[in-house]
Parts: sequence; structure tokens; C-alpha cells
Amino acid sequence: MGLLSYSSPIYEFNYSGDNNNYMTVGKAMMHGFVPYKDVFEQKGPFVYLLYGLASLISFHTFLGSAIFEIAILFAILWLTFKIGKLFSSTKVAFVIALFAPVFVLMEPYYSYGATVEFFLYPAMLSLIYVSLKAQQHQFIISKWTWYFQGCLVGIVFFSKYTLLGSWIAFYIFMFMYYTIKHRWNDVRNLIWSSGLGFLTTTVPWLIYFEMVHGLKQFFNVYFYTNIFRYGSVNGTWFERLSMSLWTFVQLLLFSNPVITFVIVLGLLFVFFSRKILAGWIIKSLLMIMMFTNALLALCGGTFGPYYLLAYFPYILVLFVLLIIALSHKLKLSAFKKWQSVFIFSWVFALCMTLSVNSNLQFSRFIPNNPAITSNLGVKHPTSSAQIEFGRIIRHESKGRPTLLAFGFLENGFYTTSGAYPTIHYFERNNISYHKLPTMMNTAANAIKHRKVQWVVICIKTTSNSNLQHQIETTYKKNAYGRGLKALNQNYEMRAHHSQISQGNDMEYVLYKLK
Repeated sequence: MGLLSYSSPIYEFNYSGDNNNYMTVGKAMMHGFVPYKDVFEQKGPFVYLLYGLASLISFHTFLGSAIFEIAILFAILWLTFKIGKLFSSTKVAFVIALFAPVFVLMEPYYSYGATVEFFLYPAMLSLIYVSLKAQQHQFIISKWTWYFQGCLVGIVFFSKYTLLGSWIAFYIFMFMYYTIKHRWNDVRNLIWSSGLGFLTTTVPWLIYFEMVHGLKQFFNVYFYTNIFRYGSVNGTWFERLSMSLWTFVQLLLFSNPVITFVIVLGLLFVFFSRKILAGWIIKSLLMIMMFTNALLALCGGTFGPYYLLAYFPYILVLFVLLIIALSHKLKLSAFKKWQSVFIFSWVFALCMTLSVNSNLQFSRFIPNNPAITSNLGVKHPTSSAQIEFGRIIRHESKGRPTLLAFGFLENGFYTTSGAYPTIHYFERNNISYHKLPTMMNTAANAIKHRKVQWVVICIKTTSNSNLQHQIETTYKKNAYGRGLKALNQNYEMRAHHSQISQGNDMEYVLYKLK
């Protein structure tokens, strides 16, 4: 994790737009701002709480996020070990767990790191573990396990509710199973213990938003805006669900051949296994959970490959089951020289992990890499736009700086500058103008009325045009013409910097209030 996450200190900065959104809103929440009411962003409040806590560890960097990421990866390793131990010896399970990072950190699904899908990965693994363990005990599940899963349902519901597919399938299936078997005590545990857990993690947020007079805005942004305005897929819910399922089929057929191999062979194993997965009940449950997760995970569309990380807990479990079946066939539990096996497996797993992710080429080990600068002629070490602009803003501002990311999904300028999002629409989210014109109009008015000291804009660069012409062409096309006119009247260009951002050659331009 320390080698491959952009949040790690061996990288200059985490340039991800989404991660910086969460950090900006989380940091603001820690200092009295109310998400949705004072600051517009559409993820759930648990995401901002996590990043807010991370900002308390390190205000201008992602060090706090890196610490949480390491903890999450350890949780994934531990749960993988626990799943393996259900069907094999401790030694075999330990070896299998070493390979879990391959199915967590694989590029492009894990790119910059610290996405919601990554942070909820252990939650989904824990549900799969509960399902597999339950089949070994006649599906008797303790009250505390139901309570814990109810807590997780609340956390996922108030983080990114499109990832609830697995729990929806699990709860419906188990309710029907207990009802058919007339196991009414288990039905009561399912309902009351899970319900109590759900209330434990959701009611405090509702109380908080009511106390700060932000409950209406919370429901409007997190539910209404996400469902009806946000997303790259339009049309009926049937069309959205179909597109989500088709994305999973594409992942299966046209992605990394290792993924295709594991999914196809793993599904065949689930169908035909008689020893590890005994009986149609657990097989049906796993298949339905996997299908429902695939159906709902991307029903709002996808803005990047990292959305597909939601599929990977199941891919990891299929891999675990395949390796366990192979170990039984080869009778590895009887093997004597386990110390050599551990060392070899650790080295091989590390090499495999590094082979499926190329982030190291953008680390501090390679100065002036494309993530830092597009100027190949630079001889002396330089910094990215985020670090350079952040330094300028901090040094030249009077008091706490005020900033606006105008016309793009901000990529870290609030974090490096230390600015709070004082404008409600502090950036342009992935919502079209005709669905939410207020977002662009508010930004343009903030520039017109000189409400912020600094403005950052972002354009895709081309080699056959000067910078000012590119700015005018880009912003007029994106319905920001009025804001651009006010920007030229009230602000002066202070700096500009080009670098690769999420695969595109971008030019960031910093403006200072005249």
C-alpha cells in the first residue's frame, strides 16, 4: 500500500478529483461547515467523516488517508485469511491471504487509491465471510453478527447506497429461507438485531443534520440529486440496471485475462463444487449476491474504472476458493517446509501486486514525471500544479485563503492551499448544465462579485494554440462564458502549469484577485 497509493508519502500528492472532494468537504465539516447545506457534494456523510478525521492527522497532505488505507488493507488481508481458514488449514489460509492485494490494488480499478469502493471493500468481504461461515452451521447467525451487519448496512447506505446490492440479496434470501423453515427466532434476530444496528449508524446523522438545520438539504442532495441529476446513464431504471449488468459482462469478457480466468473458473467451481460449497443453498446465495451487486453497483453510470472495484471482493473470494480446491488436490496441508513456502509466496505475491499496478512510475523516485509536469525540458526538480499553486496561495494570501475551482472537478488545490470551500458550489461536479444550472451560475456570480481571492481553472492543452485562446474556447463551450468575462475583469493570471491528470494533458491556471 505504501508503494502504490498516491496518498503515500513516496508520492508528491494524491491528484484524484474525487479523493480531494472528500478531503475538502471532510476538512470543512471538521471546522463547522455543514455538508450539503454549506458545501455541495453528493457522497454520503460517512465518507466526509473519514476524510475529515484524516485531515486532522495532516491538513495539507493525504498522510491521514494513507494511514486509513493501510488499516483497510490489513482488514482485507485478515478477512481473506478468515475465509480461507473456513475450508483449509491456518498455513494454507495465510499463504492465500498474501495474494489478496493483487485483487485490491489492480490497475486501473485501483488507481489513485482511497475511493469509496476501496474503503467499503472489507464490509463486502465480511458479508461474504458471514454467508460462508453460516453454511457450516445450518445458517445459524448470532444476534451480534446480525447487529454488526446492520451497522454496516447503515454505513454503506450513508456512504454510497448503490453498493448495497449484496446486503439486499442476502437479507431477502435469509428472510425467505428462515420463513420457509419456520425458524421464527432467526427471523426475529434478523429483523430486530439488524434493525438496531442500522439505526445505530444512521440515526445520529439524522439528528446531526436536524440540529444544524441541514436535513432537507441532505435528502435533496444525497438522494434526489444522486438519483435524478447525477450520473452518466439516462433513461428508465430498467435501462440503468441493464447498463450496470452489461458493464460487468464487459469486465468478464474484455478485461484483464487473469480476471476473466478467475471469474469463469470460479463460477464453474461454485456450480459444481461438492466438498467446499456443499448444497444448493449457499451456491444460490453467493450467486444471487454477486448478481445483485453487479446489477446495482453501476446503475448510475461510471465516471472511471475505479467504480468497478465494487466487483472485486467477489473476484477475490472466487480466487480463494479455487486455490483452496487446488491445495486439497495437492494435499498441501501435509507439506513440511512451510517456512520456505511463506518466503516464496510473499515474494511472489509482492511481485504480482507490483506487476498489476504501475503507479510507482509517478512516485518521487522518478522526478519530473508526467504527473508532476508535462515539460520534458525541465532539468531541475519541479513540483506539480497543486503543490506550486498551494505554496503561492498560502504565501500571498491575507489570512485564511478563499478559493474557487472554476469549471472542473478540483484536484487538490483546496488541500494544498489550506482554503475552505466558502462557495456552496466550490467546483463543477459531474452534473450537466441543463440538470443543475445553479452550479455554474453560482460560480460565475462568485467571480463577478469578487467573493474569493483566488480562482483556478483547468483546460485540456493542445500544441497548436496559445493559452488564452484555449481558455476562451474551453470555457465558452462549457457555458462558462459569463464567468470567464468577469474573471478577466477582476482577476489577473498569477501562474500556470501543465501536467498529466487522469490520462489527459491538462493546463492549470491560477488567477489572483486584482
